[in-house]
Amino acid sequence: MLLSPDNALRMVGTGPRTLVLVHGFGDDMSAFSGLLTTGVADQFRLLLVDLPGFGSRPARDGVLSIAKHGRFLAELIIRACPGSSVGLVGHSVGSMIAVEAIRHLGRGAAGLFSIEGNLTRHDLYFTGKAASHSDPAALKSAFLKELDQLAQGDPTLARYRQAVDGADPRSLWELALDTIRTSEALAPGEPLRALGVSCLYYWNPENTNPETAIWIRERGLANRTIAGASHWPMIDDASRVAAELTAFFNEVYGTPGGRRRPKTRSDDF
Repeated sequence: MLLSPDNALRMVGTGPRTLVLVHGFGDDMSAFSGLLTTGVADQFRLLLVDLPGFGSRPARDGVLSIAKHGRFLAELIIRACPGSSVGLVGHSVGSMIAVEAIRHLGRGAAGLFSIEGNLTRHDLYFTGKAASHSDPAALKSAFLKELDQLAQGDPTLARYRQAVDGADPRSLWELALDTIRTSEALAPGEPLRALGVSCLYYWNPENTNPETAIWIRERGLANRTIAGASHWPMIDDASRVAAELTAFFNEVYGTPGGRRRPKTRSDDF
């Protein structure tokens, strides 16, 4: 079901609770397309969102930073799901945006499932390269050339490359620069840890900077690992991610069958 005429908001599933899926830097809602045919769509309604300047949603001059994207997302959720307490699923930089949205939603947010979300300044990979380019057009051109090489024979990266190709250059540029500024001022994982909701971090240690892995361990961040997946496990292994999402949010909502997972314990690391 489409909720906006520009196809930038889509609701899928029939469950009584809603999970909001927040894509990462340069991406769009297709990052979560693999989940739509899994069991999670039978237990939850999935709200897929294109952020301003990405996917089908036009750019907005007033929505370029992490903080402004978070406020925009919170306002969108309130309109689409009035009176509901939603779960948020954030991927990569989208996890930082989801954290900001939760701060605005208050009791309107039930929990956060972060898929390889940025936790430290060491997680600045694609976004971290923005500062070496002189303007938005230069960044996008160089980024696409890099992805052309990386995506050869890799359908997961080929999909991402297509999403980046459709992104607004200024939105891409400004979000990258703000992610750098925000991450260097304060580790993005600290605001996540300060949230008053249950959070679970889902990651592949093979993809993760060693400094971030140490950060996870030292702070006892509740986490689950997935081996052998790319930075987009919801595409590589959608069924497994769906099972983890379902178990986590069943517990958050107190649904029978949800396994217990204390929000301060590290399950796998």
